[in-house]
Amino acid sequence: MLTVVDDRAPGELATGGITSDVVSGGVDLGSVTNEEMEAVVAENPTVVGMRAALARRYFQEGDFSNALGHYLVVLEQDPSHAEALATVGWMSFLSQEPELAESYVLRSLEVAPGYPDALWFLGNIRLFGTNDAAGAVAPLEDLLEVDGLAPELRAEATSLLEQARNG
Repeated sequence: MLTVVDDRAPGELATGGITSDVVSGGVDLGSVTNEEMEAVVAENPTVVGMRAALARRYFQEGDFSNALGHYLVVLEQDPSHAEALATVGWMSFLSQEPELAESYVLRSLEVAPGYPDALWFLGNIRLFGTNDAAGAVAPLEDLLEVDGLAPELRAEATSLLEQARNG
């Protein structure tokens, strides 16, 4: 549970006792601001999971600059972090660097075969970035084998697979 900013010791974060709670996973991150998470990450720079959670939040908000910075630190600390590899790959693709993007996503799949985000990214990168429709088929087929895939993503992947098969 998030501690309110009432009494705190000198030098303690403005979030009160949030540091240990957030780092241990005891806080609902939906109730924590980006600024609070930044403070916790600054206090605990080697906690990869917390930094990755902040990077993911920035990515989902479309703040790719902040997301990229944090994901790159994650990769410095853990070069085999599948989410960071895949997401840096996707952001590279969005920055018109499809070959670089593909290399990051392939590394993600080496670390975590079947990782749904990486499969989705790779299918799109190959279909629209490297113009390798045939190469997009396998990752999209693998993605469609994932249990619990959101219906809208399944529909989109099915459409992309058909497009890839038709070259």
